[in-house]
Amino acid sequence: MSFQIIAARHPHDKDFPRAHGVNVRLSLLNGTFYSHQPYPFHQEYAGNEYIPLHDRAPNTHTGTNQLRTVIDDHVSMLFGDGHFPEVDTANAVVRKATKDFIKDVGLVERMREAARLGSVGSVGIHLKVLQRPGGPARMFVDVHTTAYLTPEYDEYRGAHYITFENGVAQIVRAPLDVLGGWISQAWVYIGGFAAPVDKLANSANIPTAGWARRLLQMP
Repeated sequence: MSFQIIAARHPHDKDFPRAHGVNVRLSLLNGTFYSHQPYPFHQEYAGNEYIPLHDRAPNTHTGTNQLRTVIDDHVSMLFGDGHFPEVDTANAVVRKATKDFIKDVGLVERMREAARLGSVGSVGIHLKVLQRPGGPARMFVDVHTTAYLTPEYDEYRGAHYITFENGVAQIVRAPLDVLGGWISQAWVYIGGFAAPVDKLANSANIPTAGWARRLLQMP
């Protein structure tokens, strides 16, 4: 079946240019990618007319199940047991407050959820601080999809480096010149952006390169 044919059947909203692409990718995660197919797989004919395969929904979602398995494996490597960043500070008050915050808001679970939803290209993390008059403050972390969020960019902050390709924001620049040699360029998705990352980049020259475990440094 053609991905483009099936994806084109998903709803479009002219007022939200990013919504269709994000929602199609989300449907791969939640198992609804084929929900807009007009016929079930076992129905071969409509009257006397043969129904082509790309108009039928499959009985089993093997392909999308494999995608979810790969994503879940990557999420477990990123924020699974023993992989969540530790708090490293000599200040005992800050250390305790940070650990209490992580536990109180369920930050490990929220970040796993964010990593899973963010695999489609972007994710929104909402930190709320609520406090009754005279009472203690409570913090909450919510994770949201970004299908109906349209970013706006400040020209002063480098918006002229940002272009859109098929609804995906891309940061455009030339490949880095390392030791006088041009390195071929690849792309990696960071949030809603396709950011350039040079082929030989590693954590020694670009701190964000690679999947190395990070240690959360606190003052």
